[in-house]
Amino acid sequence: KHAPRPAWPTSKRIDFDKAFHPIIMGDLVIFGSSVNDQVCAIDAATGLTKWKFFTNGPVRFSPAGWQDRVFVASDDGWLYALSLKDGSLLWKFRGGPDDSKVLGNERITSKWPARGGPVVIEDTVYFSAGVWPSDGVHLHALDAGTGKIFMAQPHGGAEAESGVSAQGYLVASGDQLLVPTGRAVPAFFDRLTGELKHYHLQKNQQRGGSRAMTADRFLVNAGCLFDLETGDLSSQIGEGPAVAVNNGIVQATGRSLKASKWQDLETIDRKGAKQKVRRLEESRLVTMEKEILDFIVAGNDAICGEDGKVSVIDYAGQRTVWWSHEVEGKALGLAAGNGRLVVST
Repeated sequence: KHAPRPAWPTSKRIDFDKAFHPIIMGDLVIFGSSVNDQVCAIDAATGLTKWKFFTNGPVRFSPAGWQDRVFVASDDGWLYALSLKDGSLLWKFRGGPDDSKVLGNERITSKWPARGGPVVIEDTVYFSAGVWPSDGVHLHALDAGTGKIFMAQPHGGAEAESGVSAQGYLVASGDQLLVPTGRAVPAFFDRLTGELKHYHLQKNQQRGGSRAMTADRFLVNAGCLFDLETGDLSSQIGEGPAVAVNNGIVQATGRSLKASKWQDLETIDRKGAKQKVRRLEESRLVTMEKEILDFIVAGNDAICGEDGKVSVIDYAGQRTVWWSHEVEGKALGLAAGNGRLVVST
């Protein structure tokens, strides 16, 4: 009944909560609300509510599903583990050091809101709490089954008021945990120890955004490819939503959807020596009638959200738009599963 209330409504780079982002688990569609602090599970076939759970603050990230439960991060500073069956609370964990409250987004919230969206890998759930480095930002690794803490790592202010501030979904890859920081580049942590490995804030200046993913040997963030080993900028691929696929990336820019494949190329460096570089080579380009606001990939289809419409493209074949449907508003949250498409606007 109420439109989303984003944490950073005027920011183009911090956009993780412009819509209520759903996930699909079995026959349930589950999403959280930044307006009424609610996590809701509805029947995918009928749309009827199966269960609800209320936190004490806005829920800005989609839940992270794992086995028989979902993990939910809230601006109240807590991570909740909820039963997939009935939404009952299995356990919860406070991300900050105490229950201190502040005024945030016209609400009373935790001094350390959970703004590092949860990610689960190898039976461990990671999340982050805190947005102001001067107050401390806390990164946690918890046993996904019990909520028992594996690792807690506080990161306070460094070099005056600078430091890591979580703003987006955390990304787990190999032995690394990547923390998007919104207006700056992501920070690289050792996933097993919590040690900060790379945070190249100064050399990247204005680069960065809340969206992050890994693809091949790179971190993709704000139109840039960063080397996963060193954290250094490798190349720029341009702004726009991107999805990692087998041996490549699909990316939307304006009214275009581009598919590219990884290639090893030989170039000459500044000293005239030969060197091999990893680059993306365009393999297909599809032009749309409207701007692609966001998209997901399901099989060989790219499902594109537009203003007032959602369209499906066979990006790997010869068909362009082979299916479309009108929706009310801008389609920003997309999920596909069990033959169904869920669109959040």
